[in-house]
Amino acid sequence: MSTPMPDYGLTFNSSSTTALQVDTKSADKIAERFLKQQISDPNYKHELNAAQIWALKKDGSFHLVAVHPDVYELLNDQYNFSTYVGVLVHTTGWAAPLDENGEVSTAPSKHEMRRRVALASCVTNDSVGSALSFADEKDIVLDPGSATGSLADALLSFWENNSIGL
Repeated sequence: MSTPMPDYGLTFNSSSTTALQVDTKSADKIAERFLKQQISDPNYKHELNAAQIWALKKDGSFHLVAVHPDVYELLNDQYNFSTYVGVLVHTTGWAAPLDENGEVSTAPSKHEMRRRVALASCVTNDSVGSALSFADEKDIVLDPGSATGSLADALLSFWENNSIGL
């Protein structure tokens, strides 16, 4: 059984006043556009109280669907996204440099070189990608679909289970 789509009353589009034609083959660019919109707010501090799921409409606008303090719990809910072209998860946290084995030796939040980070990961029927913003840098890092790990797997599974009818 699907959870009804809540209406948080939060939607936004790009700075353009005309409708966009969404390129669903570029999920990383969609995530970048979303993250640029978020960090353009001078009050945005790379710290959210809860992870967010946003639905991507055909006109390029985003609609907030759900929030939860645990991103994995958020991605366990059931929705019907059949009228949307994609979904995006937005979360924040700590990042730390990898050691010589390609791992983080301690919890990123406790690492002496930790940095605040915001992540927007998007999935459509055509692609998956993400955008990453560090609080202490202006540039946004894009990943056009090569991300692996539990969050990438959870987001893909979430889309597959909820994009009924596409």
